[in-house]
Amino acid sequence: MPARRAQHEQDLEQLLEICEQFFGHAGPATRHQVDTLLQAHGIHGGPGWLIDMLAFARYRLQHPHLNDLDQGIPANGD
Repeated sequence: MPARRAQHEQDLEQLLEICEQFFGHAGPATRHQVDTLLQAHGIHGGPGWLIDMLAFARYRLQHPHLNDLDQGIPANGD
């Protein structure tokens, strides 16, 4: 099961990276559509916010020890 989870995480990292690249290079019309969609969901940060969140989510998947630090768990397990 751990191998399956690792593959799932790799797939998710790749998907996040693809989305990040797509939205980072999207034209004005696409960025406007994304902004409209985000606003419909009460998110007013714009496409830049979405790109940042995609990058942040990917980074946290690649550095899981940071999740423990956020919860006050020492990295060395002490």
